Amino acid sequence: MHKHPSRRTLLKWTGLGLLGAGVGPGLAWLINRSGHHLSSAPEPLGFSDPVLVFTAYEAAVLHEVTGFIIPTDHDPGAKEAKVILELDRLAQKDDRFLSLCRQGVRWLDDQASSRYDQLRFLDLSPEQCESILSLGDSSERSFLGKVWDKLYYGHSRIAFNFFQRIRRLTFSIFYSHPLGWKVVGYEGPPQFSGNLDYHLCD
Repeated sequence: MHKHPSRRTLLKWTGLGLLGAGVGPGLAWLINRSGHHLSSAPEPLGFSDPVLVFTAYEAAVLHEVTGFIIPTDHDPGAKEAKVILELDRLAQKDDRFLSLCRQGVRWLDDQASSRYDQLRFLDLSPEQCESILSLGDSSERSFLGKVWDKLYYGHSRIAFNFFQRIRRLTFSIFYSHPLGWKVVGYEGPPQFSGNLDYHLCD
């Protein structure tokens, strides 16, 4: 007696059939590419603070992304404020955010490969990185594109959802940091310096 496939299985088969017919990369390419970023060599962050849940490579990519969002010029940027460490702490408490970050890193590497024939996002020039990140500014995505993102990355509109979340958090974390305060000319909250001597009052 044959078992009927579940509705979830049917939907998955249907989605894969649509993707095979209407979406660019083929399944053979997908299989060959899957998991490539997991073995990528770690990159130094430039500081010794440990990360809690991100791999060294994931942390390096996200650290670089925050640097594009708030770059260093004559003032410190997101890298100097170590925004990545707070993102890491948030990911430790939120599995959905951790998944979004991991799949976002995967998406960045896939874009580096498909657009510029480079294995990793970190191997791209600054101009190429900015070109990829700019894709996250648009929420427009075709139905097939959303299905592809959901099946392959676990998140529909992966570019938009990933970049918008990281950008919001980067600004929030940076401007809550003393380095961010200094950029906008805020000296920090007033500090208690002792009780007033009311004997000196007239």
